[in-house]
Amino acid sequence: MPTSQSIAYIGLGSNISPREKYLSSAIKALTTNNTIELINYSSVYESAPSGGAATGNFLNIVAEIRTFLSAKELFLFLKTLEVDLGRINRGRWSDREIDLDILLFGKDCYSDDDLEIPHPRICERDFVLVPLLEINPLLSSPIDQTAYITKLENLAEKTIIRKLDKIFLDN
Repeated sequence: MPTSQSIAYIGLGSNISPREKYLSSAIKALTTNNTIELINYSSVYESAPSGGAATGNFLNIVAEIRTFLSAKELFLFLKTLEVDLGRINRGRWSDREIDLDILLFGKDCYSDDDLEIPHPRICERDFVLVPLLEINPLLSSPIDQTAYITKLENLAEKTIIRKLDKIFLDN
């Protein structure tokens, strides 16, 4: 385990009922893990499914965490958490009980067969960029140092339908 802490941003999404319960359970699981400190999380954004077989609208949030875990250890924890929360693997871009993705891990760039950081489609998705920038509007890409706000302004496809409160996650 690394000896220093890293800040990471996690994208959470669900489009299978009860969507709010899946998101709330995932946030609570992050707060009860002794290797992870939840710093903040965004409001909830409802978005239309994008580029795949998913049928229902998604609820999406972004969480900011501090952790001693490495990027790979965090990835493995999140994949285990998805299964623990009831995710059924229906294939890529399909309906999901819960989806947990590492968006950013410090200023690191990382790639292996299972994991790519920053998330390879972070700049293509308003449902990721908007909640990410809600938490930290000054973030920029570790790849090209372009501000994510600029990437959002240049985004062609918009899928966000509405912004919801984050109150239900506090209960």
